[in-house]
Amino acid sequence: MKRILLYTVCGLAMLTMFNSCHIYNKYHRPDVDVEGLFRDTVAAGDTLAADSLNIGNLPWEEVFTDTILQNLIRIGLEKNSDLQSAMLQVEAAQASFNAARLAFLPTLNLTPQGGVSSFDGSKASWTYNAPVTASWEIDIFGRVLNSKRNAKAVLMQSEAYEQAVRTQIIATIANGYYTLLMLDKQLAVTEETALLWEKSVETIKAMKIGGMTNEAAVAQSEANSYMIAASIPALRQQIREAENSLSTLLYQAPQSIERGTFEDQKLPEMLQVGVPVQLLSNRPDVRSAELSLAAAYYTTNIARSAFYPNLVISG
Repeated sequence: MKRILLYTVCGLAMLTMFNSCHIYNKYHRPDVDVEGLFRDTVAAGDTLAADSLNIGNLPWEEVFTDTILQNLIRIGLEKNSDLQSAMLQVEAAQASFNAARLAFLPTLNLTPQGGVSSFDGSKASWTYNAPVTASWEIDIFGRVLNSKRNAKAVLMQSEAYEQAVRTQIIATIANGYYTLLMLDKQLAVTEETALLWEKSVETIKAMKIGGMTNEAAVAQSEANSYMIAASIPALRQQIREAENSLSTLLYQAPQSIERGTFEDQKLPEMLQVGVPVQLLSNRPDVRSAELSLAAAYYTTNIARSAFYPNLVISG
């Protein structure tokens, strides 16, 4: 009885020592004091329920309601090589996580062998051998446990990275699309302004003939008209370059991009800002960085457990 009690006390002491070395501890987010880091964006009378609603929780289909833009975004998501690479990284991390979970189970090895022998024309004799070995590592020092936690953190980091790539693709395509709409509107306004200045030049010339103005006013008016007319080819060149950039994002040959008009665009009428810290936690790149820290924490625990012996039961 005294020996059992001594073993129990020794075991509890060892577990306490290992726990103090953080071998069994889970990763915990460090406490960060955010007091005074952000301005109060909550208007008077708003409730906490309204604060929890922010634009970061809306699907991109509800933010970008233009059907043409939605089609372009879907094409970009389907053909983008960076997103495909990120998706393959998620699959690889999922396989590693499944392997880490199976490490808790016993390992069975079957190595069947066989042979045939014959001497001096005698009947051939067959021999068979099918040894089976089994082993099971008892995870006393947390190596298998931390390997599983590390694999899960890497999987979650890969998923966050995939979401970050997806978000970047959507934002870049939408930005290029709205840039084209802006340039189209700017070109239309510039062309209308050029026509108005041409009429203004004709009017000032008529006023000069009537003695109501001088040659300097005519020259000034013509200079303004020429300046506006000269900006039209530059705008058309910008539109062409923007279409080429957007075609590259869509993995297409440079071509004209189908698009709507600036006036037809509709965005959600109510865009809640929410709590700044909540918006920050929604960012996939921030989550990916934090999960990278968690994976490094569990990798450190694996290295610490390597200083202790492995207990494997085999048979």
